[in-house]
Amino acid sequence: MSPFISKMIATVLRRLRDPDSVVRSTCVDAVAEMSSRITRPSFTVAFLRPFMDALTLEQDVNVQIGTSLCLAAAIDAAPVPDVESLRRITLPRLGKLLKTDSCKAIAEASKEWGMFQILNHEIPNDVIRKLQSVGKEFFELPQEEKEVIAKPVGSNSIEGYGTSLQKEVNGKKGWVDHLFHIIWPHSSVNYRLWPNKPASYSILIGKNDEFLKKGSEPVLVIESKGHALHAFVNQKYQGTAYGNGSHSPFTFKNPISLKAGKNEIALLSLTVGLQTAGPFYEFVGAGVTTVKINGLNNKTIDLSSNAWTYKIGVQGEHQRLHLVDGLNNTKWTSTSEAPKGQALTWYKATVDAPPGDEPVGF
Repeated sequence: MSPFISKMIATVLRRLRDPDSVVRSTCVDAVAEMSSRITRPSFTVAFLRPFMDALTLEQDVNVQIGTSLCLAAAIDAAPVPDVESLRRITLPRLGKLLKTDSCKAIAEASKEWGMFQILNHEIPNDVIRKLQSVGKEFFELPQEEKEVIAKPVGSNSIEGYGTSLQKEVNGKKGWVDHLFHIIWPHSSVNYRLWPNKPASYSILIGKNDEFLKKGSEPVLVIESKGHALHAFVNQKYQGTAYGNGSHSPFTFKNPISLKAGKNEIALLSLTVGLQTAGPFYEFVGAGVTTVKINGLNNKTIDLSSNAWTYKIGVQGEHQRLHLVDGLNNTKWTSTSEAPKGQALTWYKATVDAPPGDEPVGF
């Protein structure tokens, strides 16, 4: 692929003139993929110089936006980006960009008004509304819950939850809550400072997340007080764990496959012979206590405090498949053998009763 890299990058730069955001996203993904695999020619020759030239010389706004995203993706995906070339080539050119009228206007608005509005950013309005809504939910949480992800004392990073007093205006001081995240590049996302609440504050898996690029699988770890559990990810069965008669608590630990974007984890927890009488029976625990994902970009994500949805019973029970009326009112599908890798499947079999009056076990 190396002999063709210059032509491929030139093609990407031409396609970036297209105002379609889908085309732009495809170009960014393609550049990230190339950067993660190509070592010759060097990162500087293959990616840094052509994209910096386009960024500083092109007048087309679509090319400027797309080039910025492509260059960021290339740096993020490169196994060993040339740091010295980044410093030598990038900083002087960016310094010139900061002296342009548009950058000066942003600096002036920030100084005089404390804010500015960016138009034509192509972020859908519904995404902006969701961001406003989930932000409002977070800041309405009790103080002790917000402080769970407080910025570490003495940290030089802006990330995490914090508070501050504004400058005194007309004899009044304003109290400000803030929550900052680094969300790009994906390798820099710190999930330890990602809120578990509200539930709508989702953790999204990025296409360029480290574990996806390496092909490694995070491990789902579930602690339960008993008695058994089936785990599903994106509606696919992942495995089963259970305790025993003398020791009901158990740990489910299994590698799982996650996809870029949102992922759904569903857990079916079962109790068998749960004590319902006797002294202190209400203190006999059962069910899931903690849910964590280990190895998600070398970090552990604790989902235990997230707002899970709950449902009692399984669909077959609601359809009364275990009773005669439900059994006869359900459409069944014939199969020659039981499917593999699927849990929670109901089966109906017709057997000839053996002769005699002795008990029969199935």
